[in-house]
Amino acid sequence: MASNQPLTVDKAFVMGYRAQTQWNWLIATAFLLGKLGAGLFAVALLTTFYDAALLGLFIAVIGKGAAHLAYLGKPLRCWRMLAHPQTSWISRGLWAMMVLSMFGLMALAPFFWWLQWIPLANGSAAWQGVWTITLLAALVVMVYDGFVMATSPAMALWHTALLPVLAFCYALLGGVTLHLTLSVWSGARPESAFLELTGFALFALNLLILATYLGTMLNSNAAARRGVQVLLSQYRLPFFGGVILVGLMATAVLSLLFAATQEPWLLVLVALGDVTGHYLLFYLLLKAGLFPPTILRIVR
Repeated sequence: MASNQPLTVDKAFVMGYRAQTQWNWLIATAFLLGKLGAGLFAVALLTTFYDAALLGLFIAVIGKGAAHLAYLGKPLRCWRMLAHPQTSWISRGLWAMMVLSMFGLMALAPFFWWLQWIPLANGSAAWQGVWTITLLAALVVMVYDGFVMATSPAMALWHTALLPVLAFCYALLGGVTLHLTLSVWSGARPESAFLELTGFALFALNLLILATYLGTMLNSNAAARRGVQVLLSQYRLPFFGGVILVGLMATAVLSLLFAATQEPWLLVLVALGDVTGHYLLFYLLLKAGLFPPTILRIVR
């Protein structure tokens, strides 16, 4: 990376590329838990695997919420993030989390005895409305981290519409992988053959979208190119070893082996590999984000 030391050029101080340091591993953890939980909830809700849907709801709401609160340091001030949903994706995401938590429990109420106090019957018009609202909220949670990053114009590496697409595809892959693992180990196995095919297709799709994203950034402005160079050089071991090899290629091979052998322990390795690659990708994107050079004119 370029030095952060200022240089004097034509009566101006020029500060080189600077890495952002505010968003750290806690934010990456919140990103992971939100996408993973919402993805699992959405897939499980669609396949009527309600135990897995409840787990996904807890991962998204409690896990992501706890990581965000730990990062904020002063949780009592977080209510201010609700104030601008018309302009802020952070605000929209928080509203979506609130809708997901409330309506998610309502959608699952007919299937758990300890939620029977919620007066909703399975298949009723009211339940179908709640089901639709909950699924839409889960979709927003799946993509909103990507939109939060993409709407940061000062960070060229993130400022692209491909990031929400990448976030959604990783969330969906995580949801399918965890759903399949839970269904096989619990003996439920709903839609397992379809999910096996979907999961393998998503491994290939995520690799394609990631390659497209990196290629787009390499053909973008200088700050975006520099960010990709940092990602592929300074962080080449976790990126190529963790994101590409473990998170996509090895997990795809293990998925094929599971399809051929039906050995349940292979799915545990698939889930672990997917979660590892998922976390590393967004953590490294945070680390590789660079502010462009700053020029301060000298006034005498």
